[in-house]
Amino acid sequence: LKSHPAHETMEMEQLNILNDLVGLMQESNSKSVSNIVMSEKQDNQIGTMFSWFDTLKILILSIIGFIIFIVCLRILIICDPFTRIMEKIRQARRLRRYGINMEEAHELTSMIQIQALN
Repeated sequence: LKSHPAHETMEMEQLNILNDLVGLMQESNSKSVSNIVMSEKQDNQIGTMFSWFDTLKILILSIIGFIIFIVCLRILIICDPFTRIMEKIRQARRLRRYGINMEEAHELTSMIQIQALN
């Protein structure tokens, strides 16, 4: 069992914990381990509060972004600019095919509309 890698991992974790405690004792100039452990727990609790707050901010911003995306998508569906653009392109191709420029096409359509009214 002592040769199992999990046993070595546990020993390494214990050494890391001891190294962290020694480092904290040197940083805080405190001789009491309980003071260091309590201050570390308080720091962790403050960190979890901030992480919840950050998570809440990210969640709210994501919801707002999703709502804006849905509204923009809805406006795009209502306006339907792609079919209008494609129709203009088709019309320009037809006019080019028959050798009529846009000014002549507008004149012809206005003449047809005037004759239709009479």
